[in-house]
Amino acid sequence: FVWGGVAMVLPVPRPVRPTPEPQRLPVGWGAAAGLLLLLLYFGNERSFLHRSAVEKAFWPLIYGWFALLWVCSPSRKATHEAPLDSCASQSGSVSELTDAAVVALAALVGLAVYMHNRALRMASSVSRRDLQQLAKPYVETVAARMAASRVSELLSSRRRYMGLFQGLVCELVDALTGRPWRIRGALHQALTDCCKGGPGDLLYLLNCGYVDLPRLFTAAGTDVLELLQMQVPHMDVVTKARLVDALHRQPDFRHHRSLQKPAVEMLRQTHGWELTTLKNLIDEMGDFFNLHRLVFHDLVPDLREDVLSHIEEEGRKLRVAMAGDGACIEAPRKVLSDIDDTLYCSGGRFPFGVDARFDRGKVYPGVLALFRELDSQPGDGVHQCSSPSRRSEAKDGSMPLWRRVSAGDWEEVSVPSNLTVAELRERLAAGRPSAGPGGCVCSGIGAALEVSFKPPASRAMSNLVFLSARPHAYKDYTESRSFRLFRRLRARGRLHCMPTLLPGRLSASLQAALLSAVTQFKLLLSTVLLLLLAAAIHVHRQGLTALCWALLAGFACASAATRRLRSAASAWRPVAAHKVCTFLQYQRLYSECSTVFFGDNGQGDLWCGEQLARFAAAAAAEGQPCPVAAVFVHEVASHTAQLSSLPEGLRREEQAEVWRSLGVHFHRTYAGAAVNAHLCGLISQEALARVARSAVDDLLRLRIGGHGRSWAERVAELNADVARANELLPEALRVQQVPEAAGAEHPLLSRPHSRSLELFAFLTEPPEAAEGPG
Repeated sequence: FVWGGVAMVLPVPRPVRPTPEPQRLPVGWGAAAGLLLLLLYFGNERSFLHRSAVEKAFWPLIYGWFALLWVCSPSRKATHEAPLDSCASQSGSVSELTDAAVVALAALVGLAVYMHNRALRMASSVSRRDLQQLAKPYVETVAARMAASRVSELLSSRRRYMGLFQGLVCELVDALTGRPWRIRGALHQALTDCCKGGPGDLLYLLNCGYVDLPRLFTAAGTDVLELLQMQVPHMDVVTKARLVDALHRQPDFRHHRSLQKPAVEMLRQTHGWELTTLKNLIDEMGDFFNLHRLVFHDLVPDLREDVLSHIEEEGRKLRVAMAGDGACIEAPRKVLSDIDDTLYCSGGRFPFGVDARFDRGKVYPGVLALFRELDSQPGDGVHQCSSPSRRSEAKDGSMPLWRRVSAGDWEEVSVPSNLTVAELRERLAAGRPSAGPGGCVCSGIGAALEVSFKPPASRAMSNLVFLSARPHAYKDYTESRSFRLFRRLRARGRLHCMPTLLPGRLSASLQAALLSAVTQFKLLLSTVLLLLLAAAIHVHRQGLTALCWALLAGFACASAATRRLRSAASAWRPVAAHKVCTFLQYQRLYSECSTVFFGDNGQGDLWCGEQLARFAAAAAAEGQPCPVAAVFVHEVASHTAQLSSLPEGLRREEQAEVWRSLGVHFHRTYAGAAVNAHLCGLISQEALARVARSAVDDLLRLRIGGHGRSWAERVAELNADVARANELLPEALRVQQVPEAAGAEHPLLSRPHSRSLELFAFLTEPPEAAEGPG
């Protein structure tokens, strides 16, 4: 105490301690922690991080965390690059407020981006689909109209707040005041009152277009789901398709069994060809929400097995009905195709493909016409089953006949039942009206060259499926680019239906791309890695040096793995194996359909096609329906560089014989593919002529645009296949070849017009311009 008093009175000098610098956040370790959290988030879409409530907090935290790392970075503090730091240099508190404002703004931006992306995924395109041919007429009553207006008003009451910050604040206020729970109760009461008038009023409400069904299920509770589940027996196919799509788009569909059970019940309570129609409608929504994802990725295991058992049993019954005594029903056909180097050219860019004959992204001439012909075969089983009596002879001696008016439209006419095929051909060639018994007139029948004695499919279903090696990474980020292309082609009239996309697996695609890159660029990669290691050692960066050593070790392991590969294409075997598994899963969903597979021999599609052909041969040997009708392989690489499951040492003739026995057919152009399809009995002569004509026109349009290389070779390839097609066609259907002048290397439009070009005329319509953004 005495020394304490003395120290307080006397001015004893105290040692001056340096002020400790404020502890800064280690930016490197902070960034590594953020990246690890993102890896955990993107690695498993079934984790709790993907729940809607968790995601609303996850993305603001991620954006805010990386903004905090940027604010605390030493380089930013030293250089004062931010304009706010120059104003806040005189006051530390102002600088801290500025940094806090930057972090808060980044968090709000993260929340806004998440909400925007969720709203895009919730937007359904089912309202823009042409469903009039399948939907039943819904009677509009006063009660139904009032209930629809009430539900629409309740759902739109939360949209009156405009702007990002106002919307976030109002959503927070609504959550604190309990407004969502009041809206949920009001929606249940409105739907309950609507059901009192009968199921017709509810069907009108669900199909009128005033009610946003995805928003309805977001705002509604389990009581509304139970109410709709009770009305499933009264619903038609279109209503079920709308509801399944709306339920599947919910952010928590994977995690809430209450959302999955109504969708499962709608599938289980649909039978026969109606179930096939429902599955096709679910697959044609134009995004990654399809039947395959619904069943094999999003449903819980027990519900998945229930749905699969029901779908397979109904498919078995349809196969028995189609193969029964006296049945003349052709099984519906699914066209499965690869994308890169099959639908459009990859330009030879790694890792997409190896074909460099055309510019990257250019659709191959004639491929879309061939897909259309394979999908639009007359007599689709769905429509034959619905009206089998239309093929019978009428009492007045006439019989129905369908003539093709355009590429996708057919017209029903009546002809005398005693008319022979030769007489019908003469009247078609003469183009004069025919009068049958009882005054039956078949006018204008000579305007078309193709007729059908079976009722053709009146609506194009989603029978085109793209089986891609591009992996599914997170929600629809990797698939969105492909669907933009599909929507653009569909808007231009080049795609006859909205296709389905079955993506690959991320691990298999990354492994294949890594091994293929090491195989093709081994010298370049080793040189770059050694230079990076030398630079890291020179600048004395321990972390960068450790990273370079890890990359070199991985490169050494990959190089050792590539020594066991037969060729560079052998690296794509995991991708091909995953395609086979995906095909088998898809076949379980559509077991009543036959399948045609298209691929290329540049990567793993040939190996995949060979395995599928073996499965088909085994099924045929056991007396079961053949799941694969044919395999068509686009030849873009040499036979020595392709991945095949055939044993080594076989001669070229022996390989060709094995492929012929398996039903694997090669082609260089899609006119050649159409010839192979005609020889397999998949398309008619008229269809072969249309595909060849479309291929000729498409190639000449590409030539005028200058999109391609070695035009003389391209013209010679196509003309050779067109000549093969003309050998199979009658004289009236033969196709004009591409003029040889189109193969000139100098610009086509700047040279003098040749006689062959002057006589050439396009016989197919040019693709229409897109009405909206792709």
